[in-house]
Amino acid sequence: MLVQYNIDQKNIQQGNINDLPCPNCKKTDGLFYAVRGGIVRIFFIPTAPMRKSVSVHCNNCQKTFKQKQLTPEIKQFIINERKKNSVKTPLWHFTGAFILFGLLTAAIYTGIQIKNEEKIFISQPKTGDVYYVHNETYTTYKVDEIDGDSVRVFLNRMETSDYNQLKDIDTDNNYIEHKVFAHQDLKKMFEDNVIYQIKRKE
Repeated sequence: MLVQYNIDQKNIQQGNINDLPCPNCKKTDGLFYAVRGGIVRIFFIPTAPMRKSVSVHCNNCQKTFKQKQLTPEIKQFIINERKKNSVKTPLWHFTGAFILFGLLTAAIYTGIQIKNEEKIFISQPKTGDVYYVHNETYTTYKVDEIDGDSVRVFLNRMETSDYNQLKDIDTDNNYIEHKVFAHQDLKKMFEDNVIYQIKRKE
């Protein structure tokens, strides 16, 4: 999916620079400074403020100077003006960042909850549980019967190199052959992430 973003920029502070010579023509009556700022929008949502930039334009020689081209005196003048008329970044500029942080936090929390739930599933197997298995290729096991410390599962006769296709091979007609595992061996496979997901129908 393509991420749509755009950048909104504008002058957030500007003014004349009095009695200081232009770095190019040396005249002292035509310098004008501008501080530009803006925000980055992702899908039209304000996500983050842009770094502020400073430029100076001379109305006499029509030259425009970036910050690194300015004399120390001009730089200090602009610093003083910005301190006198400080422009704070509005909190709404971070709307997208707050949303992304919230979604990330929710995803992490959900992932932890699911993993804790799966620990219970592997400790207390039930008939019908489906184990998603990765060992060079991807396949599934379906729990058929629990007998003490032994768990009999159906082996899926199909394998795939793409885990996204597991839902396509997780069908009853693919579960034909049985295999019996010690419960402790299945727990070890889960700990080693060979069994990396467990689906239980409630």
